[in-house]
Amino acid sequence: MPAQNDEIITGSSLPTSVLELLRDPIPSDGDTWKQRFKALIEQLPIMLYATLPDDLSQIEYTSSQFAHWLGYPRDEWTSNPELFVSRLHPDDRDAVLASDDRATETGESFEIEYRLRARDGAWHWVRDSAVLLRNQDGVGVAWQGVTVDITDLKNAEAHQAEARALYRSLVEQVPGVVFRESTGWPSRPLYISPQVEELLGYTVEEWNTTPSIWEVVVHPDDYDRVKQEHMDAGTRTAIHIQYRMITRDGQTIWVREDRELVYDEAGRPSCWQGLLIDITRQKQLEEQLAHQALHDPLTGLPNRTYFGEIVSRALANATGGDNPIALLFLDLDGFKATNDKLGHQVGDELLSAVARHLPSALRDDDVVARIGGDEFAILLSCPITRERAAKLAGDVLESLRHRFEIGNHEIQCSGSIGIALGDAAEDSLTDLLRQADIAMYQAKASGRDRYAVYVPETGEARAEPSADDES
Repeated sequence: MPAQNDEIITGSSLPTSVLELLRDPIPSDGDTWKQRFKALIEQLPIMLYATLPDDLSQIEYTSSQFAHWLGYPRDEWTSNPELFVSRLHPDDRDAVLASDDRATETGESFEIEYRLRARDGAWHWVRDSAVLLRNQDGVGVAWQGVTVDITDLKNAEAHQAEARALYRSLVEQVPGVVFRESTGWPSRPLYISPQVEELLGYTVEEWNTTPSIWEVVVHPDDYDRVKQEHMDAGTRTAIHIQYRMITRDGQTIWVREDRELVYDEAGRPSCWQGLLIDITRQKQLEEQLAHQALHDPLTGLPNRTYFGEIVSRALANATGGDNPIALLFLDLDGFKATNDKLGHQVGDELLSAVARHLPSALRDDDVVARIGGDEFAILLSCPITRERAAKLAGDVLESLRHRFEIGNHEIQCSGSIGIALGDAAEDSLTDLLRQADIAMYQAKASGRDRYAVYVPETGEARAEPSADDES
């Protein structure tokens, strides 16, 4: 830059010349380049200052931005050495003064952030950096500083920190696990909330560092279904699925996964963001309700509705006279008298005891149901013959001929059984139940403690003698 009288400002003379220029409030009209230089400095979006080399609080020059941003004109800064210190935020004062002392002692440049109070009482965050200007002999002549108002930046950082803290607090209070993952399968973890440890027993670090974590935690019986859902997600923006997961200690839990695709600024799929919620208790309640809807509450056996579904399926598979199904209809003998004499509680306990006892006389695949009161129904598994059905009916009656100990009572029990055989080509569920019921009443009418077989050809039932009759 050319100087007056064609002099050149060299590196060694620049510090002194700059200071002289800054100290000169009104350059002469002939010094056009000095005017331009001063104008440039005054228009920069920063605050410039210069202080004594051995006292940073003694300000010799400030640019006009100090007055614009902080409300104190140049003469107040230069005439009052206490002004700068008095404007420091109490929480920042010790750090700033310690930095000034260190810089004065060592001559090393520094940069520090702190708050200054403006004339109107507002606090401004500034970033202050300074270097010691030296003459050609290396002697310090002044500290030259640049101060930048970073209030907006600090406010933005504070808002971001507040937003992050709020997001974190919200995420960590969600009754589930929040996650972010890469697209594709298997996906790569990008974020997992701390609730994962409570849900599955894995720490956040373990989740993020375990290769193919989904292969580890998804239940083997559900893995292919879950994998297919994620692989098919290329044409979808959301996935909603329920499946089982294996915790670190080997327990099985049910979860509901809801995830949505997140897009970048260019509109391209960026990642998945989702939520895992433990629905184990919900599933248990659903299973409990489903069980209650299909099972007798007293004995736990299938109820009439469920038994009807089982028999209907069996009929559908019995597609010919050579492959019939057999239905036994059992009614306890004298149960009403026992119930009236000893009370309903004893009667209920007797029914429960009979329900537990009946399977001992049957095969593993035979199905026992309570269809009402003291009435039980038994579906004999195929293959079955009339003779085999009669033999099993006799075994059931024999198993009932012992004394049941109910509380302080010993109760002698017996039953009457009706047997009906049929298949889908000839019979319906209603037909079989009606036929077995007819046979059961025939057994009752013939003296009880026996079975009777329904004969389709005659539409009647034929009772077999009981054990007492044979003896």
